[in-house]
Amino acid sequence: MKTQSFLIVATSAFILHAGIMAYMIIKREITLDKGERFSFKTAPVDPHDAFRGKFVRVDIDGDGPFTNKVEYKRGQKLYAPLGVDADGLAVMTDILIKPPKDDPYIKVKCSRCYEDRVKTGVVDTNFMYYCQQKNDKYRRWRSEKDVARYNLTYDKVRTNTVDKYKYTGKYVTKIEVPFDRYYMDEKLAPRAEQAYRDNSRRGKQDAVLNVRVRNGYALIESLEVGGVPIRDLAKE
Repeated sequence: MKTQSFLIVATSAFILHAGIMAYMIIKREITLDKGERFSFKTAPVDPHDAFRGKFVRVDIDGDGPFTNKVEYKRGQKLYAPLGVDADGLAVMTDILIKPPKDDPYIKVKCSRCYEDRVKTGVVDTNFMYYCQQKNDKYRRWRSEKDVARYNLTYDKVRTNTVDKYKYTGKYVTKIEVPFDRYYMDEKLAPRAEQAYRDNSRRGKQDAVLNVRVRNGYALIESLEVGGVPIRDLAKE
């Protein structure tokens, strides 16, 4: 009975696992085939991950930070509606708690949220006080409170100036997007980064990440530098 029960549990677990894997594969293929295509301006780098092999790391433009009246929690699931700028590049227009009904969007996460503040135009000046100790021949640094409390003789030395800020009542939110790594053949990845560097030496940033989006699910389709797929550049 124990052996039979074990086989039933093991078989059920295998079927469940296989079903999940099949669902993920089908979802991926449908997204790549049916998803709407968006192109993000990006600045890739090429680190090495010992556990995942070689890849090109991508950081996209147009993904915030966002300023609004809502305070989000770190790790909170959010939804970023997508728009297209005058150059045809994708941008995230906002972040929402619920997915928009009519606009394409990407599921994202809050990585950091903090209170927004602005400069008031007022500057504080910090001072230090080099004081002559009473009944002593040496001098030492003391605080402003000590100077007033003990009526010390001092030299006032300005140290720095600091801008004063005020809070606006809004929050600044930074997000994590579901794609930040473009995986490649281990032999091609180093050449891919070199190809990117060769096309960026003069400060020209022309790398574009093409992403397919469907029902909030996003998958990288390709990475291009100067209009050429980076895989092709890496093979040259």
